[in-house]
Amino acid sequence: MTIKNGKLKKLPSVIFISLIPGLLSSSLLAKDWKVEPTVKVATIYSDNIELEANGESDLVLEVSPGVSISREGRRLRVNLDYNLQNLTYADNGDLDSSNHRLSASANSELLAETLFLDLRSSISQQLTDRRASASSDGIAGSGNLSDVTSYSISPYWQQRLGDVADFELRYTFDRVTSDDSVGSGDDSDSNGVSFDMQNGPATGRINWTISHQSEQIRYDDGGKSDTELTNARLGYQLTRTLNAFVSRTEEDNEFSGNRGDNEPEDSTSGIGVTWTPSQDFSFTIAHNKRLDPRPNEDENFLSGDLFWAPTARTDISLGYGSRFFGKTYNGSINHRTRWTRWNLSYNEGVSDFRSLFIDEIAVCPATAVSYLECRILLPGEVAQPGEVPLSTLTGGPTRFRGSISDDTFINETARASVSIVGAQNTVTFSLTDTKRTFVADNNTEEDSSVDVSWTHQLAARTDSRLTIGHTKEQFDNSEEDDFMRYAWRVTRQIADSSVFYVEFQANDRDSDVASREYDENRLTVSFQKFF
Repeated sequence: MTIKNGKLKKLPSVIFISLIPGLLSSSLLAKDWKVEPTVKVATIYSDNIELEANGESDLVLEVSPGVSISREGRRLRVNLDYNLQNLTYADNGDLDSSNHRLSASANSELLAETLFLDLRSSISQQLTDRRASASSDGIAGSGNLSDVTSYSISPYWQQRLGDVADFELRYTFDRVTSDDSVGSGDDSDSNGVSFDMQNGPATGRINWTISHQSEQIRYDDGGKSDTELTNARLGYQLTRTLNAFVSRTEEDNEFSGNRGDNEPEDSTSGIGVTWTPSQDFSFTIAHNKRLDPRPNEDENFLSGDLFWAPTARTDISLGYGSRFFGKTYNGSINHRTRWTRWNLSYNEGVSDFRSLFIDEIAVCPATAVSYLECRILLPGEVAQPGEVPLSTLTGGPTRFRGSISDDTFINETARASVSIVGAQNTVTFSLTDTKRTFVADNNTEEDSSVDVSWTHQLAARTDSRLTIGHTKEQFDNSEEDDFMRYAWRVTRQIADSSVFYVEFQANDRDSDVASREYDENRLTVSFQKFF
């Protein structure tokens, strides 16, 4: 997936897997297909190309041809963005490389209203070792980046059993590979099955749901991770707005990785009520009992969910419960006025490195500087005009991830942002805190970021953006790193098909480990043409 020193590694066939539904479609050349080639040419000067304590400067030429293919049809939706980033270094020819960057998804209705197929694929460059240095665009510190490829194939069956029940049965196979030189055997594939069934209108006041999800992950080094979760709920509609229910949850896990083995299980029963006085308000509360609590684990606990949309501009979602790793909290608050946008969210759950590439496709404005400007696409959703996949942005936003590994961790992420939007100015202030607690040994890592950006409309097709950001990384051995980022970009849109920008960046890293410290100043001149 990378070309280095004139040697081309074979581009994986997963690029074409995402196009299978389209290739099978007789309407491949129909007018509802949109194909948009593009090419980007940039010159980058860095005074510390290897991001070292006493690094040397270099001048880099970037040429990145690409293509965007999309289709929004009744039975087929496709969204594919690909570019080939070619980097040529004036003084460090051994760094010359070409990087494939892909984000692709396809959703096809194979049998009318019954059989469907979802496909996803991605290629991107990610940190081999998160404690070492590398830039998000792959230009500086490229020796610490590895190509990561993922693809997912997921057929599913939806069926309505008269007015009695609706169900969905889904099978998913996916694979994640990386070409890191560590040789840790972290390449993996997984097989997953999910089943969801709920009552239909014929059951009257009686309502019920049954769901089951299981996944078996196998790593090339022999490690494995198996998860299984089953939920069942039986309810009775007491009044138009009040529903009483009983529930049962069974969870069985087996995690493995470099940090050891762990097999947490959980089995709970519950009783509760849901109150829904309107479509803008819903509240659920339940009392739950663990059937076989472990030491230091609550035998009895409350759980609940709240949704409230007090106005058309405001919505609030909150959740509370308990799992094998302790109490769980999730929530989001969104509010907008004529001139402001407010967002607050908190999420936690079990995660690992590979799931970040299988489960999420993020899209961003083409001029994004911070990943906080990006959003996660829902299944089947396509990017809007002016949005591009995070994985294909060259010189774009940074999204901090852990090193390539097979470790399982509890991920807790809190985000807060406010944007003030005016006729010619937009100011955004954002905070992010992510904490990872590893299941096997309870060690923790944490990233905390503060970002401020100011965009000023200089003219009808010209804008200026100033960005300042600070990130603190705390590792499980008590080491700390501090990053400061400064960027000023002036962008000019030429007609409707070209974008030109000049950007200056200053990056500084302080660390408890002297060898990880560096300063970098960079100047970029870029031109991108859309055909």
